[in-house]
Parts: sequence; structure tokens; C-alpha cells
Amino acid sequence: MADIFNVSLLDVLPPNLASDPNVIAMSKAIDDELQAINNLIYKTEIYSVVDNLDSVVLDHLAWQWNADTWRDSWPVSLKRSVFKSIIRTKRIKGTRAAVEDVVNSLGGEVNITEWFETSPPGEPYTASIVASINSFDGAVPSKEMLEDTLRSIKSAKSARTLFTFSQAANVSGGVGIVGACQPVSYVRLIGEC
Repeated sequence: MADIFNVSLLDVLPPNLASDPNVIAMSKAIDDELQAINNLIYKTEIYSVVDNLDSVVLDHLAWQWNADTWRDSWPVSLKRSVFKSIIRTKRIKGTRAAVEDVVNSLGGEVNITEWFETSPPGEPYTASIVASINSFDGAVPSKEMLEDTLRSIKSAKSARTLFTFSQAANVSGGVGIVGACQPVSYVRLIGEC
């Protein structure tokens, strides 16, 4: 039994064609091209190797899959995270899960409160979105990162839903009190002319 990587066209032809000299010559001519295609099969396994793909390949794949939000300047870890969510997000666009997915893929957390979840119920088809966005390198998110998050939310939400967006910040550190004292002399001089 021939495997896909070592197959020849002659191996899969029926006996009546495999004995024809013209078909044999044609099969041998095609075998090189067939082998070249077979050698590229491993490249179709995109999702199993996405963590090993470099930045340039991820840029091309994002273009191919029509990513709603993408920047060539992103770090590779962020590109990988966003790319992994592209297909799932496109399948569930217009849902709450899609909005949560796009914000999570950008390294953030999101809390969505829809109009029917408030007491009393709010204006129909409105939502309040509070996103905690951190840059992938742990720094304060840049203006571009906030724009990317908003663009992603707008493309993933339901078209009829209007939303208010608030940004939350995750900050860690300590609180300290610093004081300083400086003696000052103040004299008011009043003079007459």
C-alpha cells in the first residue's frame, strides 16, 4: 500500500491504463509535480503549529482570513492570540460571546451588561461594556490598543446594539505617603506714595 508521501500516479491507475506506454510516460512526467504538492501537505496544518509560526506568516494568514483588527506592529504573542480566535469569532459574530472572545484575544477582560440585565430594564438593544485592557507586555495600553479593542468590539457585536464603553485598569503596587516641609516666611508690605 502506498502512502501519500511516496505515491506515484502509476500506483493508483487501473491495470488497463497502467500498461499503456503513453499513460506511463505521462504519469512519470506528472509524478514530480505530485511529489512537490505532497511535500507541502504539512503546511496545511496551520492551527496545530500556530505557536511556531513567525510574524510574517501570521500577517499573511490574518489577511487571508480577513481579520477585522490586525496590526503588523503587534508582538508575535498578540498576533498568535488574535489569530487563534478569528474563525470562532466569525462563526458567532453578533453575539455576546463574540465580543468577549475578541477582547480576551487582545489580552483583556470584559464585563458586558445588556439592557435587559439592568433594574429597571434600560433602553432596548443597548449595552454597557467595561473592558480591562492591558498591553501584552504588561504596560499601560497604548492609544492604538484601545482603538483596536473598540474596532474589534464594533465588528463582533450585533449590528443593532448600541453600547457605552468604559475602560477599567488593573493596577498592582503599593500605596505610600510622602511628605515634605519647607519653611516659608511671608511678609506683606504696605506702602503709601
